[in-house]
Amino acid sequence: METYPDLPMPMAEVLRNETPGVKAVAVADWGFDQTLVNEEVRIRKSGNYVEADFLNIFTFPALHGSLKDALAEPNQIVLTAATAEALFGKTDVVGKQVNLGKQTSLQVSAVLENVPNQSTLQFDFLLPYSLKMQLESWMAKERQNWGSYSYQIFFELEEGTKVESVLAQHETPLEEHKGGSATIFQVHALSDWHLYNEFENGQAVKGRMRNVQLFGIIGLLVLLIACINFINLATARTEKRHKEVAVRKTIGATTGRLTAQFLGESGVLIGLAFVTAIIILVASLPAFKYLVESPLRLPLDTITFWGTSVALSSFCVFVAGGYPAFFLTRFSAREIMQRGQAKISSSQIWGRRTLVVTQFVVSIALIAASLVVYKQVQYGQSLDIGYDKTRLINIPYTPDLSKNYATLKQQLLANGLAESVTRTSTLVTEVSSTTSGIRWPGSTENDQVDVGFIGIGANYFSTLGLDILEGRTFRTEPDTDMEAMVVNEALVRRMGLEDPVGTVLQWDGNPHPIVGVVEDAIMESPFDPIRPSVFLKRNWRGPILVRLTDSQPITTSLDQLEELTAQHDPITPFSYSFVEEAYAQKFSTTNFLGTVMLVFAALAVLLSALGLLGLAMYLVERKSKEVSIRKILGATIQQIWLLLSREFMLLILIGGLVAVPLGAYFLDQWLNTFTYRIDLPWLAFALSIGLTLAIALVTVSAQSLKAALVNPADRLRDE
Repeated sequence: METYPDLPMPMAEVLRNETPGVKAVAVADWGFDQTLVNEEVRIRKSGNYVEADFLNIFTFPALHGSLKDALAEPNQIVLTAATAEALFGKTDVVGKQVNLGKQTSLQVSAVLENVPNQSTLQFDFLLPYSLKMQLESWMAKERQNWGSYSYQIFFELEEGTKVESVLAQHETPLEEHKGGSATIFQVHALSDWHLYNEFENGQAVKGRMRNVQLFGIIGLLVLLIACINFINLATARTEKRHKEVAVRKTIGATTGRLTAQFLGESGVLIGLAFVTAIIILVASLPAFKYLVESPLRLPLDTITFWGTSVALSSFCVFVAGGYPAFFLTRFSAREIMQRGQAKISSSQIWGRRTLVVTQFVVSIALIAASLVVYKQVQYGQSLDIGYDKTRLINIPYTPDLSKNYATLKQQLLANGLAESVTRTSTLVTEVSSTTSGIRWPGSTENDQVDVGFIGIGANYFSTLGLDILEGRTFRTEPDTDMEAMVVNEALVRRMGLEDPVGTVLQWDGNPHPIVGVVEDAIMESPFDPIRPSVFLKRNWRGPILVRLTDSQPITTSLDQLEELTAQHDPITPFSYSFVEEAYAQKFSTTNFLGTVMLVFAALAVLLSALGLLGLAMYLVERKSKEVSIRKILGATIQQIWLLLSREFMLLILIGGLVAVPLGAYFLDQWLNTFTYRIDLPWLAFALSIGLTLAIALVTVSAQSLKAALVNPADRLRDE
């Protein structure tokens, strides 16, 4: 079952008039760019058409004006503070006039505080939907069109109304109005928008929350490595403190006091570590803000932050100081002295070895995960997307450019600025309009395909470099092929059309013959299935696509392009976007994941290496007499190095053997979330183990060689 966020407009009236418990309903479009004019000031901003209750449903604070009736009339506009400042140089501008383009005059009814960057809804201005109805005559039909899934519908429930009761009232409204469609009405709570943004079988699942949980788990694993270091070094040091504990017990120290001492020492260290961590966090916050592209601050003024910090610090105190506090102190002074003189038990040795192995399991798995994420991103970027992105730019729609499109196109080609020019109803890197109302021969009432529909101009396929695989493209003569469709391969597969050219599709009761099949192109996510799509010969409002020539630098071409567009639209500031850059943005989330994984992996390896260094120093100190005797008996430096290093190398290899199946399982699960994915690169695990071995080898070898080079006579004399 596929889930999409858009609905037909009539559903808003059903919710508003036929649904008890619904307090307010607002339809909104998906946003657009528009030129706002105040005398000589012209700015290009992004806004939305919304119904009047939009500002009653959402709590965007007002700086000036009342929000109650701010969008009640078609001649009103609501600005954000930044937009008002850009237009008028101040924010108290309620009642001022703003032109939408060069014709429509609007009155500022309210000024909102700037929308926070982390808000899912982003806009610079809001316009009443009644204005859209006035400006675009075709919108009148949309009020009754159940086949046009093109709108956002927001609604607020009355106090005490449960969302389940609303769903129960509308189990089949779309089926009733669309004559047998299998479309199911579903809702998505505002509190879940950002983190629970993926759907399975019509229900919101984790989405971004999956990454939040992943980072939390990785953070705990890194913290575990630090705790293991502390435990290993504390227990190693404890073995030298047997006499101290025994003497303290002899002179009357209680078990409770000794336990408090060990936990207190651990607490002081953890406290210092916490303060240091806060300092490092404050210092690194600007870099992290840049990484996540969002304003961040430490919530030092919240109880949640301090409560969590105290709980986590307390946990670390007990984990790190628990062994000496609760194990060593339970024995009598005599037993402690006997344990101190006794050889370290095999259980202690294997316990420490297990902790070291655990450290390197985590480190190796994190390094491998970073490499796998990198390879997956590289794979996605190297996919054949079907069209040529180079030197392809979008020029946003304006009424004047649309009116003068034929002249502008002729000038661009005649001046040698462009290889090809076309226009389309949507950006190349997205599909903005979909429908589930298309039927094909042999389909039943329950057969439903969510199909993207795109209006295109002449030369669209040749401008993108897409091949027509069967049939033909649209004829260029006016008023021809107006009902014809060109479909992509994904639609042919999804509908099971064996001989697609000539097949007649039905849409809203109108026949649409297929005249051609175009090759698939990745227009949305490179990791999701290609959406079945149809292309129609339409001059719907949308961007102009220009493929620039390579005869001169891009900057020169853009300057000349700006001059040409200004001739046809002197009001709108020139703007453009590169298709290549827009496509690259699709990898931002995965790139971010890979970067964070790499940082965590580096931190884990660093902590493991520091722990290994401490254990190596302890081992060298404990075996100093043995090393000296072996040297006197003729052992070489290489033999001494092998004696002190081989155990650590063996533990790392064991850690690698454990990390491979565990890491492979979880990484394969992650890769399965992508339609287009790499095979699990086993070389990544080999490289991770090799890198970890190399770092450990350098760390341990420094101490081993230092011990091997000491004069045995000096060492034995010190003993």
